[in-house]
Amino acid sequence: MALLLALNLLAFLLALMFGAGVSIAVRRLRRPPMPVPPEGARLRIRSDLTVYRSRFLGADRTGWRFAAPLQRDVYVPLRVGESLVIEAESDHERLLFRSTLISRDAETGMMVAQVPQHVFRAAPRVL
Repeated sequence: MALLLALNLLAFLLALMFGAGVSIAVRRLRRPPMPVPPEGARLRIRSDLTVYRSRFLGADRTGWRFAAPLQRDVYVPLRVGESLVIEAESDHERLLFRSTLISRDAETGMMVAQVPQHVFRAAPRVL
């Protein structure tokens, strides 16, 4: 009797794990991967009332890295914790996202923004 109860419990747990695995696999198939700007992409960073230009340096687990922004050819120190709206331009599309600055390095001029929750795609601007 105890053996039958243990086998039933084991079968239930295996079915539960299988169902969870299938559910996760289906969700991953439905959701396309989040687009990441190519390295060297031009950025327009909106902070409060000002727009700065910068370059995208790369992405990793800690966040998305970009060069310190420029305004009138002078580096601008942004505050850690500041909310930013960033527009990244590549050859085929424009990516728009909102993020928060999580760190900055004064020596290298590199800044790290939090990985955005949502990235919106738009047509590239015609100059």
